[in-house]
Amino acid sequence: MTKRAGLLSLAFLLPLLMIVLLFHVSRVGSQAPDNREKLDKALQERLDEAPRAATPFIVHLEAQADLTHSLPANRVERRAAVVSRLQETANTSQQDLRSQLERLQAEGAVFTFRPLWIINAIVVEAQSHVPLLLAQRADVARIALDSRQQYVSPPELQPQ
Repeated sequence: MTKRAGLLSLAFLLPLLMIVLLFHVSRVGSQAPDNREKLDKALQERLDEAPRAATPFIVHLEAQADLTHSLPANRVERRAAVVSRLQETANTSQQDLRSQLERLQAEGAVFTFRPLWIINAIVVEAQSHVPLLLAQRADVARIALDSRQQYVSPPELQPQ
């Protein structure tokens, strides 16, 4: 009878233990960082509205050029030094991301991309899953929807 009672308690405890473990694993898995906070609101809305559409977006990188120290006093030299630092920062910090984008382009997930050295960002047009994939990178600061803005209204034409 004690052997049977031991088997019954084991039969009861084993499923209970499995439930506790599954609950714990699901909680740990759900604590993984959600990188959607790197996506701006307009991009998130676009991805929700058209999840299968080609999406244009701008990937802004964390690294920024140091433009506060040891710049030449001469105006022309200072401009050249600023351009050089911006380009150097972009070339260095964008290298791994550009390699990833090239691989994704070869797979057909990325359609086009263009580096922007002046703001250390890359303009990308890709499938809708790519922004979330890139948001997982530690070197990515934020990702914004790339949309055309018209700041000046065209003049109204008067009929003649």
